[in-house]
Amino acid sequence: MKGYQIFAVLSAAVLSCCPLAFPATAVQDIVLNDTLADEELSDDGVMVYYDHTSGALPAYFEIPSVFDGKPVYGIADNGFSSIQELVHVTIPGTVILIGKHGFASCPNLEQVDFASGLIAIDDYGFECCYALKKVVLPDTVTNLGMGAFSVTGVQSVQFSPNLTMMGQGCFYECDSLTDVTLPASLIKVGDQIFRNCDNLKSATVAGPVCSELMFGDCPKLESVTFLDPDCEIWPYGSTVCNEMTTPGRGVYHGVIRGYVGSTAQEYAEHWNYRFEPLDPENYVTTSPAETAPPPDWWYGTTAADPSVTTTLPVTTAVTTTTTPVMTTTSPFGADHKLVLNGICYEQRSSYIMVSGYQANAALPAEIVIPESIAGQPVKVIGEKAFADLKGVTSVTLPLSVSSIENQAFYHCPDLQTLILRNPEISLNGDWSLICNDDLGMYTGVMKGYYPSDAAGFASMHEIRFEALPEVRGDVTLDGEVSIEDAQRTLKAYTARIAGNPDGLLTLQKKTGDVNGDMIISVEDAQLILKYYTQVSVAGNPITWDDLLNK
Repeated sequence: MKGYQIFAVLSAAVLSCCPLAFPATAVQDIVLNDTLADEELSDDGVMVYYDHTSGALPAYFEIPSVFDGKPVYGIADNGFSSIQELVHVTIPGTVILIGKHGFASCPNLEQVDFASGLIAIDDYGFECCYALKKVVLPDTVTNLGMGAFSVTGVQSVQFSPNLTMMGQGCFYECDSLTDVTLPASLIKVGDQIFRNCDNLKSATVAGPVCSELMFGDCPKLESVTFLDPDCEIWPYGSTVCNEMTTPGRGVYHGVIRGYVGSTAQEYAEHWNYRFEPLDPENYVTTSPAETAPPPDWWYGTTAADPSVTTTLPVTTAVTTTTTPVMTTTSPFGADHKLVLNGICYEQRSSYIMVSGYQANAALPAEIVIPESIAGQPVKVIGEKAFADLKGVTSVTLPLSVSSIENQAFYHCPDLQTLILRNPEISLNGDWSLICNDDLGMYTGVMKGYYPSDAAGFASMHEIRFEALPEVRGDVTLDGEVSIEDAQRTLKAYTARIAGNPDGLLTLQKKTGDVNGDMIISVEDAQLILKYYTQVSVAGNPITWDDLLNK
């Protein structure tokens, strides 16, 4: 262990990268853990924690992004726990992990400023922070550990749209929390996440999973909305309840909202909870005998008696309830279409298609299609989407685009460059898929990775092809190493250890395996972030061999 006074830090390389807001009288020490307590990070990384023997910490404190010439990747376990005087803390974008109990039991901590770059908050990271009122998680956060914000004064939470996992009791006994909206990206949740939140009134679950006692023992809960019609709702009546009666059974006086025929409707009707359809035009009343039995995963329940054949007249229900308030908005219109910078997009069930362009729009000479819009990936360039396009010299398609349909770039007289960043993109069509003269020839260049379907298409139709360079650490295949590459690597790792597909293409796994051990791991994510910090933030022209000490 080695301690450094703040003055020493301020006079070192930190100022050149990220100025710190410390009072001039600050004399406390931060201790650098050179050996790292967290085994998931290599010994090249820097985890910081506060030495309680070195004096009082300032009430307003900014964690340094670089310490002793090294990037700060995380907050050590118990690193800043039980600090009475801490009121406001700022965490830099270099930090990807907040360790177990990292800021737990800081009773006067009112505000935490998270920067883009944070990926995970480990177990009980902010437990018992009674003064913490608002949590705004950056889009980079994918994991929240067990009890991460339990027993706090949190009144509102803005979740990351990329959040995939929440641990057990993540917001347990947050008595000031009034409403929550869980993102569609959430695929794994622990039990009792919002249990005993005494003032929780409404909740929206946009994703495909729910858990046991997720909203159990919430006395003021009035409504829970499930936006995924196939959401796997835990079958017990105590999953959503105002109070517990017996194990697995609760009393709920509020309303369950969902789509007709959804698991939300099945759950509500099974436990005799009030159900309100999100699509009331399709809602009809049925007799109990007509109600379909719960799905197979609904263990411990009793299906309707198949011997009952009585049929009652089906009547349309009179809906007197108000329309559910949706907390998220979409830029797409009622027809599921959107025009953005002159390009026409069409929203499908799980992806977005480029369908065309506005003929009279002032399109840029170089078009770059976005990876996603409103959280949905742009996957398809539709048939004749850019046919007869004039004035555009270059089009770049991101990694998310996996298919180009027939004649998508037919007769584009000014097109000279088509860049395809997905090495497994499917080009559906013959020579007319892309041409820029009246003879059906394309005299420009097609750029992509080699080998790839794009390279094969170019060879078949005698189109000039230029290979894009494979950049080590570039997991997003956008041509450069960035924080997003580290985030995508860690997300793939967490998906793999959870038993789910990592979602990476073969080339992404190749560029992401920076340490060469043939597997995507936390160490790869840390090394990518360190490389980015050294090259792009600190301005040090290091190589990967330098970083790996080869």
